[in-house]
Amino acid sequence: MSNKCYDELVVLGKVCHYALVKRTLENLLFKNLNPATIIAKSIQTWNSFHVLIDSPSPSA
Repeated sequence: MSNKCYDELVVLGKVCHYALVKRTLENLLFKNLNPATIIAKSIQTWNSFHVLIDSPSPSA
């Protein structure tokens, strides 16, 4: 994902992120995937957003 995409998702918020994950789990395309794995990955992804967003930019 691009930094712009990360930024937009963070602006939308954690509730929106989890709503998107929940909606994804309802999609029949993902019916054979383990929901616990998807949720764990979504938490990991959300946490990585904050590492990227909160990290200081390298000096020019």
